[in-house]
Amino acid sequence: GENYEKYFQRGTSMRRSTLVFRWLAVLLALAMFAASCGDDDDSTSASDDGAAEPADEPADEPADEPAQSLEITLGSTNATSSAFGLFTSHARLAGDADGDLTINVRETAASAENIQLVNDGDVELGISSWELLYQAQNGLGDFEGAALECLEPIFTYLQVAEFMVARSDLGAVTLADLAGKKVAPSSLGASTEAKWRNIFEVLGYDIDRFEGSLEDIVNAMKDNRLDAFGKSAAGLSPDASMLDVASTTDILPVSLSDADVAKLRAEVPFYTFGTIPAGAMDGWPEFKTPLITAVYFVRCDMDDNEVTRITKALVETLQAAADESGYGGADNIPLSLTIDTIDLLPLHPGANQYFSDVGALDAAADEPADEPADEDEVAALVAAAEGEGKLVFYASPVESVAKRMADAFGAKYDIEVEFLRLSSSTLFERYAAEQDAGTTFADALLITKTGFVRDGIGKDWFVPLDEAGIPDFPGAYPAEFTDGDTAVIQVLPWLFAVNTDLLPVDEAPQEWADLLDPKYAGTILLADPNVSGAYMQLWNLVRQELGDDFLTQVAAQDMQLYASGSPAIEALSAGEGFIEIPSLGALVAGQVAQGAPLDLTIPNLTTGVEIEMAVSTDASNPNAARLFAHYVMSEEGQVVLNEDPATYSVFDTSGLPSEYQSPVNATDEEKALILQLLGLS
Repeated sequence: GENYEKYFQRGTSMRRSTLVFRWLAVLLALAMFAASCGDDDDSTSASDDGAAEPADEPADEPADEPAQSLEITLGSTNATSSAFGLFTSHARLAGDADGDLTINVRETAASAENIQLVNDGDVELGISSWELLYQAQNGLGDFEGAALECLEPIFTYLQVAEFMVARSDLGAVTLADLAGKKVAPSSLGASTEAKWRNIFEVLGYDIDRFEGSLEDIVNAMKDNRLDAFGKSAAGLSPDASMLDVASTTDILPVSLSDADVAKLRAEVPFYTFGTIPAGAMDGWPEFKTPLITAVYFVRCDMDDNEVTRITKALVETLQAAADESGYGGADNIPLSLTIDTIDLLPLHPGANQYFSDVGALDAAADEPADEPADEDEVAALVAAAEGEGKLVFYASPVESVAKRMADAFGAKYDIEVEFLRLSSSTLFERYAAEQDAGTTFADALLITKTGFVRDGIGKDWFVPLDEAGIPDFPGAYPAEFTDGDTAVIQVLPWLFAVNTDLLPVDEAPQEWADLLDPKYAGTILLADPNVSGAYMQLWNLVRQELGDDFLTQVAAQDMQLYASGSPAIEALSAGEGFIEIPSLGALVAGQVAQGAPLDLTIPNLTTGVEIEMAVSTDASNPNAARLFAHYVMSEEGQVVLNEDPATYSVFDTSGLPSEYQSPVNATDEEKALILQLLGLS
């Protein structure tokens, strides 16, 4: 169903903060950027003339030496490019700000030509896509075997998204939905076209490729001869071609899934991605897409003081140039966009001096470093764990999730993996009984957060995670999901599951109040709240926010009661009702995989099941347990764990419902009241 696909494979975002773009890599050639030439002759400024002081009077303090006149040429882009106005404005404003700096603008064929011009000394300053400059310096791509190592960036001036949009009636939500469809990666010959084509190839999504100019693409979209197309945006907003198509054809963005991003980063590490907030166009949801950044650059042997001066003039006039030229890609560019990439492509020392002078490098240094674990430490742990050769873990997530983690971990390491999947309440009882009997069968647990792990740490059943010797932990682990002792590894919001053979998803309840519609009477399947504290967490939140009367009214809808979520979702698949509440994305995914006609809706007001990692104090295979925890809490493990619909990695919770609240346990009194109000006591 359409909502199931919307939430499918959200996986790990690998971002270190929400809705803030992390610029860690390089981007494609920007054939669109360059400028016009000017006079290359050097110019100088006249010296000041003044009378000498009499010898018998104290000499005046020497004045600051005036800046020397400096004239350089910028290799930019074609004069017909929309970026040309930015460069001409920027050159003039930077020169005016410095007072003795002249920047002539030379028209070029953009990035590739600029790289050769600067390298050969024909111009002093150039612009290039970050990615192409990286490839040139490192001898990759077209520069294989001919690296140009003496090219260094001075600062990043541009960020542009590369959108993939599709007709809304196609129902495409992620890139995988475009497999087999008529798609134009972009206009033929554009760098965006090459990038999207490569993305489809790397991910293995075969498309019926459409080739043509931008005009051809726009007309084909309007005539319904084309399903989707890619195009660089206007900064982070739809460009004129997308607005033109939208004037006659409803379009929506197509998002990369987190699993897509993880695979692309592994195969093409210099690609950069970002999340575009909802509302980029009316009705558009949040989506993930490739990004472009571009830089000014110089030769490595250019004078440091001159580069510091040029960098200062350009950085401090960029916003004015963006405002004057109206070029959105250069609007509101933070200094961090430059600083975040210097570990991959170091700045010229003169530029580095400027950023140090303004405190940008100090600010970056003050941020907690994402220090990776020492390779020897991880290698030693792997050797010890493989020496034990076995791992046993208990899991409260659904069977398919537990099996997926076991298979992935066992495939990565030479370790035999066994697991036992139980409902959370049954798992609590079993593990506690084993501990009381002095036995420990489970080396590690993936377990619903209810306070059980924290209580177990107090009883010495579990090792506090920050004392367990787990590489990379806590490190850069999101602070909101760990207190050191414990760590959440997965967030699954409670939702409504729908049998779409009986009820179209657009007619299904979207919010809690919708459940009271008389047409749903007798059609709602209810997982028994009394079977798990996690159910009680949800119902208590609903009671607190919507009132006791709401639970009484829901109970009056003649709901059918099932022992837990598993039999309830199976009954929904079999057509015993229209709606099952509450449910989880992983449960829906398991049934859809078996051909069930299910979809889902997520109310804005909800809490969820949050899964914690736990390591047994008396584990029979302690090193395997530590390695498993390291894997589960890594970005790689998070992708595997969180690939089901409406399932969120701790590294990316940006798609959670707007009123989501972390679960809070209900008291015994509150549980009794909930059961009474729902007519279950």
